[in-house]
Amino acid sequence: MYHEAVNALKDSSVYDALSNIHRHPVNKAVTHGTSAFLPWHRVFLFLFEESVRSLDPKYECVTVPYWDWAQ
Repeated sequence: MYHEAVNALKDSSVYDALSNIHRHPVNKAVTHGTSAFLPWHRVFLFLFEESVRSLDPKYECVTVPYWDWAQ
């Protein structure tokens, strides 16, 4: 379901908009290598998930998978 939802997001062009936000030079300077890294990405992933969920009711429970790198 996750892959289907992300592909639907790509088809809607919202994925490209989110990608452009992430790689924009102003954001890139703030979001990597600074103390803003974790909070900025937390908000970004929230927006990503909400964008996926808003595409179709069947995606309303989709979340970004989490990998615990400490394990």
